[in-house]
Amino acid sequence: MGAIALSSLPASTAATGNLVPSSETDPGADHYRQSANQALTVFVGALKACKLRYNFTDLAILLQSGLACVFR
Repeated sequence: MGAIALSSLPASTAATGNLVPSSETDPGADHYRQSANQALTVFVGALKACKLRYNFTDLAILLQSGLACVFR
C-alpha cells in the first residue's frame, strides 16, 4: 500500500475521517468519531513534522497501540 500523499493536514484527516461510517442518529457514536478525528489530526501532524511516510495501516496501528507511538 502506498503512502498517503495529501498536501495539507486538514485534507489528510478529512480523507481518513470519511472512512468512518456516519453516526447522525447516535450522539454517543458521534463523540467517538470526533475523538478519532482529533487523534488522527495529531498523528498525521506528528508524522508530517517528522517527515515520515505513512499509510492507512500505520494510522490504524498508531490508534490501537500505545507502544507503536514510541519513536526509536
